[in-house]
Amino acid sequence: MKSLIGAAILLSSAFALADIPVESRVAWSKKSIRVCFGNNQHRNATFAIHDNSDFVEYSKDQKKWIKEIITQEYKVSEVGIEFVGWQNCDAKVSNTDVVILRTEPQAPETEGSYTERGGRATIGERGNSMSTTNASNVTIHSYEKGDPNYLNFVILNTRMGSEKKIGAENYIKITALHEFGHTAGLRHQHVKLKEAMLDENCKRRKDLKLSQEDIFASTVFTGPYDSNSIMNYCYFNLVVDHGLSFKEKSLSGTPMVLTDPTLYTTKAIDPAWLSKKPRVQIDVRIGFSALDKHALKCLYVFDEETKKDRCNYPQ
Repeated sequence: MKSLIGAAILLSSAFALADIPVESRVAWSKKSIRVCFGNNQHRNATFAIHDNSDFVEYSKDQKKWIKEIITQEYKVSEVGIEFVGWQNCDAKVSNTDVVILRTEPQAPETEGSYTERGGRATIGERGNSMSTTNASNVTIHSYEKGDPNYLNFVILNTRMGSEKKIGAENYIKITALHEFGHTAGLRHQHVKLKEAMLDENCKRRKDLKLSQEDIFASTVFTGPYDSNSIMNYCYFNLVVDHGLSFKEKSLSGTPMVLTDPTLYTTKAIDPAWLSKKPRVQIDVRIGFSALDKHALKCLYVFDEETKKDRCNYPQ
């Protein structure tokens, strides 16, 4: 019961404060978004990828894992959009809206390169970060529709999870869900860096250096800061490093702070007659938090009047 009460408080607060960033101007104009698996020959169909490494074919299992998590979490009935297709890209990439590329570097990459990271994605439908200058010669950044001749892309580094406790399959799944979050129009949680610095998960991950990200003229906020969002670097990295299952005496003993009861389950694993406090098994689910779903609903489900009331969209 306590978990349910906590969830209710979490959701009701989504309509009071506004700290979940989305890019509304590049929200998709259709419900079903086509994706295909590409390789090195398809890189020129995307926005400029300034990276020298080659993109290789996904394995059969990797394709299966990516499709499983994305089709599981993205349902029109729940978040307003879905990703469909899941074939190999044809020669002219005429069968897709988004190209999914795989990279597996054999040597360390330079800092900031695409393959040095776990993943990379464009934001929104043909999302492109544009710069314009107003009459006062002040540069204003915003997300606008990009060149219609180029496609969105999602890049996943399939090698980085091989040595992590989460394992290769779950690493690819959690990374895919994060990157597809960008493709749907979601930004990182630490866009408002001050809020992230107060996050207990960020405090536990002291080696993770968060940098201030731009808040564009097009950036809108739909709910409170979410410490368990799939778009939250601190939570994401703690899950990757520590895995999805823990045996603890209490929820507070887990390697990460879990605030969203929709993302974990608990069960007793020690006999009740033991004098010590029984331990519980805590299993974390890879998926959208309740507030992730709320943000996507604000982009794709709620009507304009509801958006003004519940999503804190600018008038």
